[in-house]
Amino acid sequence: MRRLERSLRMSGYDTLNVGYPSFSAPVPDLARLVAGRIAAAWPRGAAGDPVRLHLVGHSLGGILIRWLIAHQAPPGLWRVVLLAAPNRGSRLADATAPWLAWLMRPLPDLTTDESNAAHTIPTPAGVPIGIIAGSWDITVPIDRARLRGATDLAVARSGHMFLPDVSEVHELTARFLATGRFVATPPSAVC
Repeated sequence: MRRLERSLRMSGYDTLNVGYPSFSAPVPDLARLVAGRIAAAWPRGAAGDPVRLHLVGHSLGGILIRWLIAHQAPPGLWRVVLLAAPNRGSRLADATAPWLAWLMRPLPDLTTDESNAAHTIPTPAGVPIGIIAGSWDITVPIDRARLRGATDLAVARSGHMFLPDVSEVHELTARFLATGRFVATPPSAVC
């Protein structure tokens, strides 16, 4: 996420790159940890009001963001971009969870089982959510990244791991954060 962070800074955004121990706990526990780190570090305005906050997450980070905004939305939340988040689960998680769930605790929450966290987190109304999927992503293919209730979907030429490093993704993310869409609205569609 460092390259994306740097790109967003160059686009005029203040950034906070929140790390978390991705192998250590299930999705709800990790999301609460991330929420605490955001609350401790994100600034308030001069009058004590929350500063506008956008959230951008890749893969598991996107699922943590979804849990966070559904259960513990931070003050000032404005827009969200999810990069290759397994919103509908991942078949790779299905194949590896029986053997690796002891090592990577959130893995069962990322399978295609419709009772897991990735499937059951509600999508809150009123929060613009943009999804960016990778065209070559076999970990989280486009159909697995889709999210009912999302505002927009874009596909970038990339696989899963390096999606946050792709300049096209940087441009799409900055555009969504600025406008709430990945593609500019045509003049004839403006009211």
